[in-house]
Amino acid sequence: MRRLRRALELVALTAACAHGSGPPPAPAPTGLSPDGATRESLTRAVESGVRPLLATLERGRDGYRALRMRRHDLVGWMRPETLDQMQRARVGLVPGPLDPRWQSWAARRGSELVGWCARGARQVEPGGREGFVVRTITVDRLLLVAERGGRRWGAWVEGLVLTRDGWRLLPWVPVDRAVEAPRWDHADLSLWDCDVGRRPP
Repeated sequence: MRRLRRALELVALTAACAHGSGPPPAPAPTGLSPDGATRESLTRAVESGVRPLLATLERGRDGYRALRMRRHDLVGWMRPETLDQMQRARVGLVPGPLDPRWQSWAARRGSELVGWCARGARQVEPGGREGFVVRTITVDRLLLVAERGGRRWGAWVEGLVLTRDGWRLLPWVPVDRAVEAPRWDHADLSLWDCDVGRRPP
């Protein structure tokens, strides 16, 4: 547990400065404890990067591009054959500048994060079906919940991996599914079907 706490502290520290000037460094594994992630530690690990993730997405298209991993980011993280398969997938890596999603995100800049809901949150092991050669945490879908001007909104982000630079977007998720446009009074706020999460008050 001590090693896991230290890893999470590194995540929080480096995520806060992950978007400075110049290109971001290649992500490093989180160094998770070999004992595995308990539900409590998994919750802390997910939560450690949620606020920086929200702040980055509020930058709109530029924020999305900063979060999206490329093939070279994953060298040393994934098996070469997995990287080759990923390279052949035509998912579109650069969102169009006129995509209204980015205007919606930018319009919500300065919102207060009030909760989050993760589905498919798990620790992945080296040699597993995902193709990773390091231990880390991935999340299939993450619902961000925030408030602005007294109104609550939500948006799903799909295909996340935890690095020491915070949450990054995996490159095989199609651009049109990776980040949802924020929606006021999102329908999933009432369902709240999560593996781990922090429900809004």
